[in-house]
Amino acid sequence: MKSIVYEHPPKGVVSRALDAIPPVAAVAEARAGLRNIARAIEGFQFRPREFDLTHFTIRDLELRPLPGPRWVRVKTALAGIDPGELTSLAGRLDEGKFSAGLYPRCFVPGSEAVGTVLEKGDQVTAFSDGDRVLVDPWFRIPGAGGPPIAPDAATAAGGFKIGAAETAGGGWSEFFAAHEAQLFRLPETVSFEEALLVPTFARASAAVERMLEAAPRRVVVVGTGATGLAIIMMLRALKRRCRIIALADAAFDGGWAYDLGADGVATLAGDAGQVLSRLARLLDDRLTETDHGAPHLAGGADVVFETLGASAGLAVAMGAARERAQIIACNWADRLVPDWSMLFFRELTLTAAIAHAPGVAAEGETARHPYERLFDAMRAAPRWAPPLLTHRYPLSKYEEAIRTAVRGPAQGAIKVAFEFQRRRRVAANG
Repeated sequence: MKSIVYEHPPKGVVSRALDAIPPVAAVAEARAGLRNIARAIEGFQFRPREFDLTHFTIRDLELRPLPGPRWVRVKTALAGIDPGELTSLAGRLDEGKFSAGLYPRCFVPGSEAVGTVLEKGDQVTAFSDGDRVLVDPWFRIPGAGGPPIAPDAATAAGGFKIGAAETAGGGWSEFFAAHEAQLFRLPETVSFEEALLVPTFARASAAVERMLEAAPRRVVVVGTGATGLAIIMMLRALKRRCRIIALADAAFDGGWAYDLGADGVATLAGDAGQVLSRLARLLDDRLTETDHGAPHLAGGADVVFETLGASAGLAVAMGAARERAQIIACNWADRLVPDWSMLFFRELTLTAAIAHAPGVAAEGETARHPYERLFDAMRAAPRWAPPLLTHRYPLSKYEEAIRTAVRGPAQGAIKVAFEFQRRRRVAANG
């Protein structure tokens, strides 16, 4: 089966030499400082300008046996390229994550995937061959505190989620395996394209639910990729009467932000002071500085959603928030080097929301997964989900696909996916 493979090479000579330096306090501090400087050399930017593709190859892999009797093999139809996943895979996974077993050294990425059931284990009863399904990649939802979705699934799969598992594989492949508890049958009226957006809307819904303030007056969304746009849509769907300002990469996604309910849009260009100056004009606010020179709004927003997973994005988020406001970080961020002093000087609350919330049940009711609730919304309102899937690529063009996803709205892209099944063409009448 054709697959995109991520492989972590052995540690280089320079890395081994750095780790061989004796851990004397002063030397260790200097060594950490050198690494931080190297990370910051890229400068103040909201999205990486380039992406290291040296870890990725396309291979023809053999199908492995299913990991267990309750596992299902899925033939992939579409697999999303999640910017948060790319943040982790951008050649910046350090040796510790592999040594600790968090990631296998060789695996197929892709945590967002839809497809059809091809094969099932002897104990699978909920699905039949040919069923169209969406996968929830997590074996245990981060931060949920509850039982795992599928007991012992992580051990059997060789990782912590689909797309970071040695045995189960991932969506960037013609086939992948998932425990039956991770799969959700698509309603007849929901297309693969719509279903692929469900994880994004589930994360956006969880981020909105994490707001500590029940009725915020001013909300800022930093970044208007798929997650940022979904947050704007969710705020409006929940009838929040707040003023929403979106900070967009380009005019392309700024237009989407207006269409989905933003009251104003400013561009993410220049340094934090320049971005905050534009934001201040939209909020009828003014720009000021802390005692140590960090720019921030005098008034600020009650809630700020940071969706880029970037140090520059968090710097703007902290400057955009009022005192004792909440910042909700909605994207993977493996290595951040912002100036955290603003967090303390202004007593801000930082909340992470990288996955969907667990199913919640009212008294006397059975808990329902967020994907199921979103399917209900799609049934009730056809075309409920906006067409955010803007680009599709075959696996053979994986380099172009990944670069398009990294550059995002600057290249006219919001959601990018690998496509494995050709779309059926309908002939026009006449």
